[in-house]
Amino acid sequence: MLIDKDWTREDLNHNTDEFKLGLNAFIERCKEHVNGRGLCCCPCRTCDNMTKHTLTDIKRHIHNNGFSKYYDVWEYHGESKIIAPPPVVDDTNDMINVLRDIHRNDDGPPPTCEMEVFRSVCEPKSAGVEKKLDKEVRKELEWYVLDNSHEIDKYKTECRIAMSDNDLATKFSPWFCDKISTLRSKNPSECSLELLALARGPSNYATYYTSCIVNGVKFVVHSRDERLTTQCSGVSTPGADDETMYYVYLQEMISGGINNEKARKRARDGEMKKKYNDGGKKKLSIKFDVVDLNTVKPVGKNNRHFTGLIDNEIERVVPFCFESWDDVPDKYKTTLWPTLKHYFDMEEHLTGPNATEIEAGIKASFQARYKGRKHNFHGREFVGRDGYKEPIKIRNFPPENMKLDDWHKYCDMVTSEKWLKRSNSNKTNREKQVYSSNHGTKSYAQSRFEEYDKATDTYPDLVEQLKKKHTKGGKWNSPVAEEQYNEMIATKEAQEGQEEPCLTDKEIVTQVLGESRSFFPGRGRRLPRRSSSWCSSSSVHSHASGPPVSREAWARAFAASQDQLSGLYQQLIAANIPVTQPAPLDPHQFEVDEVFDDREDAPEDE
Repeated sequence: MLIDKDWTREDLNHNTDEFKLGLNAFIERCKEHVNGRGLCCCPCRTCDNMTKHTLTDIKRHIHNNGFSKYYDVWEYHGESKIIAPPPVVDDTNDMINVLRDIHRNDDGPPPTCEMEVFRSVCEPKSAGVEKKLDKEVRKELEWYVLDNSHEIDKYKTECRIAMSDNDLATKFSPWFCDKISTLRSKNPSECSLELLALARGPSNYATYYTSCIVNGVKFVVHSRDERLTTQCSGVSTPGADDETMYYVYLQEMISGGINNEKARKRARDGEMKKKYNDGGKKKLSIKFDVVDLNTVKPVGKNNRHFTGLIDNEIERVVPFCFESWDDVPDKYKTTLWPTLKHYFDMEEHLTGPNATEIEAGIKASFQARYKGRKHNFHGREFVGRDGYKEPIKIRNFPPENMKLDDWHKYCDMVTSEKWLKRSNSNKTNREKQVYSSNHGTKSYAQSRFEEYDKATDTYPDLVEQLKKKHTKGGKWNSPVAEEQYNEMIATKEAQEGQEEPCLTDKEIVTQVLGESRSFFPGRGRRLPRRSSSWCSSSSVHSHASGPPVSREAWARAFAASQDQLSGLYQQLIAANIPVTQPAPLDPHQFEVDEVFDDREDAPEDE
């Protein structure tokens, strides 16, 4: 019987009756091919039969992501394929091996993937425990995968020539990642997503199992075997001479995920919630940089969890179809605050003397994280799917958890003349950068917080910290950074022994590196001016604040300030300090005709 596959074509809108009828018929077919747990291979463009899901999830995946264009023969879903001839058996041992293969727990043929490492079919047979990988273990796992991926042999040869060294186990991985990332940015068509995933390496988190089936073969660890009468945790592997066999026991089985955005998001979220639950659901502590650099960035032992939670919530709640954070409707912004207050102890910060600065800093973090998440989303879901080459085709395939209307708005936005013009302008500005930041994701504020000396109540010297951030192994990463550092040292040495007040390390850094409206180079962000559009009143904080200011109260405060100014003038005259008497201000020139709330609707600071 001929199977109707016409509904899986890429140019078909997923809201048409043709697509819906075809999808429903496919789900009915899947019911005959689920395993004992009700799972079946998912042929959506993201899973590509590499993972199994429930029928409900498969239907949602195909609707949101589209049907895999590589899945021509539905071999996992009942369609017959050409059967290979039976193997030729020469002796009894080969016959035993063939029979063993026949009676294995077969999960079906491997998925259709470009690279062999992604074709393995793994089905856990025990409960998994998620753990953070030790750095050395992660390096060993990564090199094992790379060393056994024959598709990248040409890159190994190129690295060996470039490095003039055969120590690929330690040097190939960073070289390969940089090589493929550069190739992907310059010519995406020459670098597949699988090659990019392989270059980025595994996630820092992995799941440990005691039993699983890999490509039809069941494996168990030795600790589980010790409790059983029949044991099968021993495995054999040939030596370098292909003659000597080594027999070992499996101690651990680790399922490592691809180091992608979803994996990192789940890992951050899981680690933070585990810490929250292990502490008896006591709110986590958080601090802010309001004393040192005044960036009002989160610092302390939980700063990574705080920013990670903002990242996750923004990606989960806020659509990326808005040009900037200012354009995001308040109904999305208001959902972020309750989640932060649920997991973190915010009451002290939002009711203390620095409440205004801290609230503004958190809102600036919302703005920055939305911009960063949207940038990653653009590269992953639009550029990575050849959106600029085939913009009409991908309009019918919204990413998972994104509504089709929002996806259409996003596609229209990123292909508009305004967006493309600004994108080219940003690219030109990035090319003008003297040198880029290369000291990781840890902020200057967090680094200084960790190096703060409680005994002397001092923070590390900012000039020396700049050197630390831009050198590796005693060598400067950029000659321009070295030149700027030497200029700072010369300024410090020139003012030694001077009687006049000397410049602080912060002032020296700013003098050499300059500053902008939103950033202090070598220090960190600079909070923007408060405005009703940026600091939206709809964030609805639960902490107490003063009541709205009335006309009469404002007039009394104005009069008091005039008295203070007059008193200060008299003190300066008494001290024989020549000053010009300030002209009195007329309160009526400000036209204060209505009650206003300085917490929310106050005019912008001048």
